[in-house]
Amino acid sequence: MRNSIPLICLAAIPLVSACTFSFQTSQNKVNFGGSNTVKCELFAYTSDDPDQYSDDPDATTEIKCAGGCGTLNINGKDWEGCIEGINDLELSGTATIKEGESTTTVWPGGQSSSQADTNPLASGRYHFFWLNNVEC
Repeated sequence: MRNSIPLICLAAIPLVSACTFSFQTSQNKVNFGGSNTVKCELFAYTSDDPDQYSDDPDATTEIKCAGGCGTLNINGKDWEGCIEGINDLELSGTATIKEGESTTTVWPGGQSSSQADTNPLASGRYHFFWLNNVEC
């Protein structure tokens, strides 16, 4: 009986999950007179270390690349992500996420990476700006 009391106490502690929030800017171009598309999105993963190149996000919203905000829902909470704009797929200014009254800066201060996919018919460039270990 004495051993069950600590286990009951541990079971009563709420588990805090950590999420990753990622702003992605992308440019897809079809060669030989085709289309050229630039897109800005906010992705949220209920994982602290997702593979952003292959894992599907748990929530996503599009954001105006000239600057703006988008809202998504993770674990029953609404999060607002905002950017000030982009210049050649790089974020210009800050990128933030906000839940309730709490605002967190993702960029600058977070991590970033880029990837390019090319073939003779089309090409794509992708930039990721993210912050791991955000309590969600």
